[in-house]
Amino acid sequence: MKFNKKCIFVNIKNKNKTQHNQSHNQTSNSKKYQRLISSIYLLLSALLIISIFSIVAYLVIMVFSGFQNLVIVPVDLPITLEYTMDLITMHGDKVTGTASVADITLLMSESPRWFIVYAQLHFLGLFLISFYGVFQLWFIFKSMRTHSSNDYPFKMSYVKNIRRISLAFFIWSAWQLLFHFITNYFIETIELGQKAVELRFNWNIVMALLWGLVILALAEIFRLGTELKKENELTV
Repeated sequence: MKFNKKCIFVNIKNKNKTQHNQSHNQTSNSKKYQRLISSIYLLLSALLIISIFSIVAYLVIMVFSGFQNLVIVPVDLPITLEYTMDLITMHGDKVTGTASVADITLLMSESPRWFIVYAQLHFLGLFLISFYGVFQLWFIFKSMRTHSSNDYPFKMSYVKNIRRISLAFFIWSAWQLLFHFITNYFIETIELGQKAVELRFNWNIVMALLWGLVILALAEIFRLGTELKKENELTV
């Protein structure tokens, strides 16, 4: 009888110790998770603050320069260009081939005023669309940082933010597609050095559309998870 009582006492002690270790591990993992969420949140916050100051500075320079400061107006042009490329290996062997496409960024040194304004509007549009997407991501991490870990990741507010991120990808694609057609309409020829090249389609537009669809599907998965979570809570 004494032996049984002793065994029971040992088992209870071991069980309590196991529960204490599990609780300690959960608390430790929760703290690590919170530190990760806080780090990403602070990183996104810094990115947004830097972006706001940058765009304000850009607008101030653009206004005070009377739209004539050309150096800060980058124009990305995907072109079709045939050129020879050499690759040198670490052993000194040469690999020679022909490339047929290139992506260049044009920093204008001479341009009519209307094209400068057009390029600036395109650049500002891309910036604002990207800022909107990053802001939605920032809002998600801000909410995760201030709420209980039991809410992750199935909250309807997260679903809405993820949908808005996918919308940012769709708008970015549409904006780039509009820029492509307008540029292709107004630009008759492109001369690189003494060689004429053609403006080709920007396949990043298609990639952005695909990313938008993937993120939209992810939002739908989160929505279904949120509904299942609510049903389980009602059942309990």
